[in-house]
Amino acid sequence: MKIKHRAITANPPTMKKTNTTNSNQINKKKKAMRTYHVYVIRLKDSVMSHKKFQKANPKYQEGKPCYYVGCTGKTPEIRAEEHRTGARNKRGRLYSPIAKEYFDGLRPSKYKKYRPMKTMKQAEAKEKWLAEKLRQQGYGVWSH
Repeated sequence: MKIKHRAITANPPTMKKTNTTNSNQINKKKKAMRTYHVYVIRLKDSVMSHKKFQKANPKYQEGKPCYYVGCTGKTPEIRAEEHRTGARNKRGRLYSPIAKEYFDGLRPSKYKKYRPMKTMKQAEAKEKWLAEKLRQQGYGVWSH
């Protein structure tokens, strides 16, 4: 009587499938838990010499501060640091040239009252709304 031997593998196909499913579930949970924020960076007053900034702020009131308003899936502190240092990744720059050149610090008092949002679309809408609100109050504002 001859006994047939089967090769035993360390990672049978069923285990791989289970591991992949578990990692996919973890990734979905991480995505579901992600939050988005608006943030405000104070810009140096010299930003008013920038032609595009002047054009974007026709109702600017002399003496009021200037701000950069943005939204992010990161923390506002990390995002502000990317603008300040001129951070880059494989796809290019992660900063606004105006925010980098005229950076004068993060201003939590202007954005902390707005809770983190569940979608980027909500954060983008809040960014646009906040930028316009600040412009109407006479501040100089740069935003996308």
